[in-house]
Amino acid sequence: MSEAMQGQASPEGDEFAIPAAVKQLVVNLQQRSEGALRHRREKLASVEGDEPFAVEVVALSTYAEELLKASRTVVNAYAHAIANPRPSLQRLAFAQEITPSNLRRRYTSAHVLGVNELIQESPSIDVIQCVFPVVADMDLKGISEKVDHEVSMRLELRAACLAGSLDLLSKVLSPERAREVLLREGRVPPHYGPTGSDGDFEFERMPLGRIGGEVVMNAAADLGAEYVEYARRELAAYDRVSADR
Repeated sequence: MSEAMQGQASPEGDEFAIPAAVKQLVVNLQQRSEGALRHRREKLASVEGDEPFAVEVVALSTYAEELLKASRTVVNAYAHAIANPRPSLQRLAFAQEITPSNLRRRYTSAHVLGVNELIQESPSIDVIQCVFPVVADMDLKGISEKVDHEVSMRLELRAACLAGSLDLLSKVLSPERAREVLLREGRVPPHYGPTGSDGDFEFERMPLGRIGGEVVMNAAADLGAEYVEYARRELAAYDRVSADR
């Protein structure tokens, strides 16, 4: 049994169980939300002026809500559509202040696709990020050694893509203008994202397929054969899930 699937009950079992991969992602998302709340509370204490205060408050609320909603959706999709046996749907619904019949409205078929991908031994992170746009690479850390290794590869690929894009554009534009162009396209993270998140997480939650196949493959070629194989797999998964949506 893979590390990611540990904790999942067999169909013959009589107790609901959540796979380790689902638990780890939910914990990581909630920890990131808590970290953002701590950071923003500190920043709010030093904000001067009512308008900047209002902007910071709504940015904080939106960012925390995105992360917490994603964690709730992951659990609902798994518990209601995938788990066998299911948990008590009445208790699950009551915890969300809805009726059991409305649980189905808490997730979509795309979310089920994403959670099914998550619990694979070697999931496509591009697929997960297509379905759950708030998920950053580092949110998948801790699921298994294999996934940890692939997260590290993704971060190296992203850094190489960024360096390559800046180098290419700098040949025809000034470095400052090149960065502006990449920022506008979402290739370079601002210090803070549009919802108040840390810029690194903004960049990390972009699927490799969205960066662009040619850019990613050029970066992978510079890093080695293992990166080329991984990049091809992720780009193919991104194309497949994008075509289905």
